[in-house]
Amino acid sequence: MRFIEDKKTFLYDVIIKTLSAHPGMLRAALDIVGDMLKANFDDKAQPTVHTDDVAGNGLRRKKGGHPIPSEYTWNILLRGFIVQKEDASSERILQMMKQHGVKPNLVTWNTMLSGYARLQNVSKAIMTLQRMEADGHEMNEYTMRAFAKLARKDGALQKIEEAIGRNQKRRDEFPPRVDEVAYLEDF
Repeated sequence: MRFIEDKKTFLYDVIIKTLSAHPGMLRAALDIVGDMLKANFDDKAQPTVHTDDVAGNGLRRKKGGHPIPSEYTWNILLRGFIVQKEDASSERILQMMKQHGVKPNLVTWNTMLSGYARLQNVSKAIMTLQRMEADGHEMNEYTMRAFAKLARKDGALQKIEEAIGRNQKRRDEFPPRVDEVAYLEDF
C-alpha cells in the first residue's frame, strides 16, 4: 500500500491505459475508475476542515484505500473511449470528470478534438474547439495537428482562423501589465 500512496494514481493510470488499448476492455477500465470513486466517496460526509473534501462533493482521501482519480486518470480513460470510437461515451466521461471536481484541461480538449477529427466529425470537432475556448484555453500545436486529420479542412480552417482572430483580439484587449513585463525582462 505504501507504493500506491507514494505514486498516487500512476499504477492505476498504467492499468487503465493498457486496458483501454484493447477493444472490449473499456468496461474494465471504467470499473477501475468506479472503484476509485467508490473507495473515496462518503455520501454522508459533511465537508469539514478534517475531511480533506475535494471540491465539496463528498470525495475524501482515505489512508490505505484507492486514490481519487486524477486529471491524468480521467484523460487516459477519455482517450481510451475516443480512440475506440465511443464518442458518445467520451462525452459522458467528460461530464463525470466535471461532476467529480476535475476541470478539463488543454490535454482533455485536444484529446476530444483529435478523436472527433479522426472520426471525421467536423461539427463535433468545431464544437469542441469552441468549448475549449469558452473554458479559457487557446489552441496549440496539438490542436492544429488534430485539425490536420480532418478530410474537409476548408470549413474547419475557416473556423480556426476565426478562433485565432478572437484569441488575438483578446490579447490586444488585455495586454500584459507593465510590472509583468518588467518581471519577465529580469530573466
